[in-house]
Amino acid sequence: MASSEVKRAKYNFESKLARNIKTDVKSFYAYVRQKSCSLPKVGTGQVVSEACHMVEIFNDFFSSVFTKEDCTSLSHVVDMPCETGILNGVVINESDVLTRLQKLRHDKALGTDDLYPRFLKEISAEISKPLTLIMKRSLDENVVPEEWRTANVNPVYKKSSRGRWTTTDQLV
Repeated sequence: MASSEVKRAKYNFESKLARNIKTDVKSFYAYVRQKSCSLPKVGTGQVVSEACHMVEIFNDFFSSVFTKEDCTSLSHVVDMPCETGILNGVVINESDVLTRLQKLRHDKALGTDDLYPRFLKEISAEISKPLTLIMKRSLDENVVPEEWRTANVNPVYKKSSRGRWTTTDQLV
């Protein structure tokens, strides 16, 4: 009786994942990773206490697991001349900013600005014009605001205490 209920619950869960794959890709891949036999390892096995060295190890790991996509077949890719270090031909308009704001996922965590994506999505019509002006000015003056260069990074600890971080601990 219990085993059939477990099988039914698993079937229902997997069916729900399959139905919602287009809107909830993250849950699907989390489930696939959970079922995977091999988990990625970060680092070399040494204990790291310096933040700078830890950042280098994370950077090496993450750059090794990402793949560089072949963009040659994409029709919308435009070659940007950047000999001067200035982006030319970039057009930012209010409708694009509004569209991007409305596509924010409400279930994501707040950013370094302490604003939840759900809040930004709800006020998107009111803030799209000021954001467009700020982005255009940033491009015109060739200056990226300091606040745009920050991010919240929270490693997910597995199989060790949070007080002792080693470079072989597994990340999700």
